[in-house]
Amino acid sequence: VVDYVRQLEPPVDVFSLPEMLVTVRVTDSAGRQATLDVRVNAVVGPAPPTADPDPHDVPSNDPAEQGYHVIAGEPLVLDATDSMDPNGDPIVVVRWDLDHDPEAGFETDVLEVGEDLTQPAPLTSTVDVETLNEHGMTEPGTYVIGLRVSDETGLEGEGFTTVTVYP
Repeated sequence: VVDYVRQLEPPVDVFSLPEMLVTVRVTDSAGRQATLDVRVNAVVGPAPPTADPDPHDVPSNDPAEQGYHVIAGEPLVLDATDSMDPNGDPIVVVRWDLDHDPEAGFETDVLEVGEDLTQPAPLTSTVDVETLNEHGMTEPGTYVIGLRVSDETGLEGEGFTTVTVYP
């Protein structure tokens, strides 16, 4: 029989939960009781990173930038610096899909890898005009691209945005 339940307020940092002391008391049918104190250490497992494919937002009063804008014939700088891992693990692999087709699935066209898959990967990539042309970004229009990031534990996060090409 549980005669007392206490809900704890969530800590500010869920990855450093405090040790808790839990007292368990049991009572048999004759009314005899026994108690046991147990120390509990909660551990939060790894969580996947969040992929943010939109250009890095410089703190300002302007609305957040969404999508990329490039003039046809110019290179494009892709920026994943707002991607993050909630556990603080480094993002060690960054993949960009330049001609994303949801039915075909994610295809890696630009790859950045951290040294030995333990060091952070470069989070910005310059895509040259030839590569943009190979992926159909030769004409003015709006194109969907994808970003997939992996942390050092192998967990992945994925996000999508657009590239608008102007004449």
